[in-house]
Amino acid sequence: QSPTVPRSASIKVHVKIADANDNSPQFQNLPGLQSVFDDVPIHTSIFHVSASDKDTGLNGQFLFSIHRQNPPPPSGKSAHFSIDPKTGQVQVQSTDFGSNKKFTLTIMATDQAVPASSRLNSTGILTVSVFDNSGAVVLFTSPNQTQISEDAPVDSTLVVVAADSTTGRPVGLYTIIKGNVGDRFKLDSTTGVLKLKRL
Repeated sequence: QSPTVPRSASIKVHVKIADANDNSPQFQNLPGLQSVFDDVPIHTSIFHVSASDKDTGLNGQFLFSIHRQNPPPPSGKSAHFSIDPKTGQVQVQSTDFGSNKKFTLTIMATDQAVPASSRLNSTGILTVSVFDNSGAVVLFTSPNQTQISEDAPVDSTLVVVAADSTTGRPVGLYTIIKGNVGDRFKLDSTTGVLKLKRL
């Protein structure tokens, strides 16, 4: 009798490693501070919330929401602020601020993992200060020209100082309206500190 000849076969198996949803979204610019005038136009964008998530696919995609506003809007009234769930743009929805001069918004970023029960989220705080736009003339007291070295480090500081002509007090709201070509500078809206953002 002939000896039994061993037989064998092979198959190629492709193994795909699925991403585990083990990272929650992380805010890149919260906590944050922003200022607005009490007569700011409705739907004005006042802040851009940004975040990132180290996961991939739906696990790494996230949506923004305003989880809480303090103080809350009066009963039956519209919320003062809204956020675009995809872009993170915060807008003014109502200027019925009443006597409130500061609002604390708890912003939430929630990933889109499936099933929904496995989703992770993070929260961050955006503080919005409201200033009275009395119509007083603003006088800039800092020089309107300055120099900065071409090899200056990022976050190098320049200071813009302005004052209310009627009270002499510092102005509480600064914005860049034009000239920031290439988005190279960033301005603190409350302090007037102008910094180099990128070279």
